Amino acid sequence: MLFQASMPNRLYMFALSCLIATAITLPILGIASLLPLAGYAIMQITVFTFLLHVDIPLPKAIGNIIRGVIYAIAIYLFGGLNMTNAFVAILSSAPVAQVAILYSDVTVMLLAFLLSIFATLLAAGDPAYSLPLMLTTITTIWLSGAKIDLKYYIPAALSIPLMFIINRPIQESAPAAKKPRSKTKPIILLTIALIISILSYISAPKNPETDPYFKQKADEIRQFINDYFFFTDTRNAFSLKNEGWQPMEDGGLGGIPNPPDVPVLEVFAEGKVYLRGTIKDYYSGRTWRDTLSDRRYGFNSRRFDGLKKSLMNYELPKENRFEEQTVKVNVLRDSASTLFTPQRIRSIQLGTHMVPYFNLASELFITRNLKAGDSYEVVYENYIAGDSLQALYNTFPKTPDEGYLSLNEKYYSLPSHLTNGGIVAQLAQRFAGDTEDPYEKAINIKNALQKNYRYTQNVVKPPTDQDFVAHFLFETKEGYCTYFASAMAVLARSVNLPARYVEGFMLENGDGTAQTLTSKDAHAWAEIYIPNIGWTVFDPATDGSDSSYDNDSSGGGADTPPSPSPEPSDEQENPSPEPPEGSTPSPEPSPVPSEAPEDGEPASEKGGIKWLLWLLLLLLLIALKIYLSSPSFQVKRAKTDRRKLNIYWRAYLQLMQIKNAPMQGSETIIAYANRLENERLIDIAKAISEAIYSEKAPIGGLLNTTISLYRDTYKGLNVLQYVKLFAKRLVWLPVRGNK
Repeated sequence: MLFQASMPNRLYMFALSCLIATAITLPILGIASLLPLAGYAIMQITVFTFLLHVDIPLPKAIGNIIRGVIYAIAIYLFGGLNMTNAFVAILSSAPVAQVAILYSDVTVMLLAFLLSIFATLLAAGDPAYSLPLMLTTITTIWLSGAKIDLKYYIPAALSIPLMFIINRPIQESAPAAKKPRSKTKPIILLTIALIISILSYISAPKNPETDPYFKQKADEIRQFINDYFFFTDTRNAFSLKNEGWQPMEDGGLGGIPNPPDVPVLEVFAEGKVYLRGTIKDYYSGRTWRDTLSDRRYGFNSRRFDGLKKSLMNYELPKENRFEEQTVKVNVLRDSASTLFTPQRIRSIQLGTHMVPYFNLASELFITRNLKAGDSYEVVYENYIAGDSLQALYNTFPKTPDEGYLSLNEKYYSLPSHLTNGGIVAQLAQRFAGDTEDPYEKAINIKNALQKNYRYTQNVVKPPTDQDFVAHFLFETKEGYCTYFASAMAVLARSVNLPARYVEGFMLENGDGTAQTLTSKDAHAWAEIYIPNIGWTVFDPATDGSDSSYDNDSSGGGADTPPSPSPEPSDEQENPSPEPPEGSTPSPEPSPVPSEAPEDGEPASEKGGIKWLLWLLLLLLLIALKIYLSSPSFQVKRAKTDRRKLNIYWRAYLQLMQIKNAPMQGSETIIAYANRLENERLIDIAKAISEAIYSEKAPIGGLLNTTISLYRDTYKGLNVLQYVKLFAKRLVWLPVRGNK
């Protein structure tokens, strides 16, 4: 303990310490443009200050060990691996200022820890000395550039008078000093501190001139902080519609496309490459929407490393993987913030001022729109449905895939008008065949679409009162990539395969040299999750024979699907463009920083942090229960010395029971003392017996003697006996009454 005080005053001092630490922290966060972390900092201040003030009812050595363990747990929870990374960066000669910004969560944690100690010392000290230190600290911070909104200085203003109000009872209860305190000294010190603060403020320039070079550097640092820690701006996402595809007035799928022949990307790659842009999970019957992109996660953040690897199948396949390939992308025109990359990326190198993020849909994007001249390079593995993947899949044992079993249910969902026994479901089952193997089902559906449907951009305008996919499958039987990709995903879901709809660009046949992609190369396809392989590209619009591209070729074949006129039911006539109840579609990420969500944390880290939080809470509750059951706390509520004597005598008997020397049920107090042959105990037993039978017997001296006996016995316990004592106190119930 940093000071000794009664319980009420201790609580007051705890509150004052938190207030002082907050008063100093807020302006410092203002200097570093870290005010969004103010709530996080105040929470840490409260925890650290509480650990300083809590009284652990144990021998000093054991109490300090427990306090240290709790501190270590708290620091780990607040700092975690980032603290180690920060120290490694500093030891590697990285600039301390940049490390402090990059690992702002560690910086805030250390700041909260140090200021909780500093504030506790100020709160416990004589206000005549603490006040000038407080004012000097705040003034220095102000002159350092923390000229933020004055409301952030309210805690500082409140803490000044509270220093005198809260500390006063302790000063009055302290022994009188030989030399009386000076009544004018605090006033003089306060006046001097105020004069210094006023003169400092007056002497500061009202409109300071800023050197352009330093202003530019300050703007770069501010942008750096925003990109890495507070990226909450609304971003522009890629869409085929913006490239001239699916120009329906109501925003629905289909329509005659008119993509311009405008260069968008320059790509260096080998073979066929699918560059994903937008991934959508919710099908309404007329449109595809993304309901999983409302949270953002730093791509390079170690905290979300497990989530990133899970979403992008870093660990799949677990054996016999395809060789890694490289694709380099040069941006040729200004466009959305989307990074066009293959699904199975292994690493990515970005150009300057490009800070990558990802979301739960596994989309990649940066904190600004792409500009002409931006470039990036991706190392990836290429998993596209076909003969090579079929051969690889056949080498795997058909074992359960944990990722497959834990996929988001949204990848299975269909609108209510596409019922299990409907014509779409029946057609899906017919295309999939009798097999139960997921890959065989998916490849059968893909082959059936290629065989029975024709690729063309000269499409009939789809009706707005029928399901888009059903109209394609049973009425027109022709369309372009959007039609085929939507049908592939819907049919796959109809046979219980997790599927999603993807929009981006496709490089048909790269040779390693520069290939220019225009808006005409924008494309849509489906991804289906195959157990032990992961998300896999299924593209029935392009993987067939050359005739699949022939706008004049006719589709059809032996397996041509039935052609009923799909008169929609009442539900189907107006398929709701809104997601089902409970989901919240968000084409644009909501302005929530990546630190708020806990659902998106990696399973391992999320579970570990929760476990540690519960452990910390359990330890605090155990310490609190032990403290509340200790005689030193119980006597605070006792109104008479007789009641206090009873509490300590019972506590002493509890200790003796633990020491295997209990008082027998039929034994008197004096007989018990005589049996133990303890002269000190015999004297106390006689006095207690007299006090029991005489209401007028003096208690004061006897109480102090009993307390001394209890404390000496308590100190003489061994470790095992301490454990037994604390176990008993955990199930202790308070004794009622104050006699």
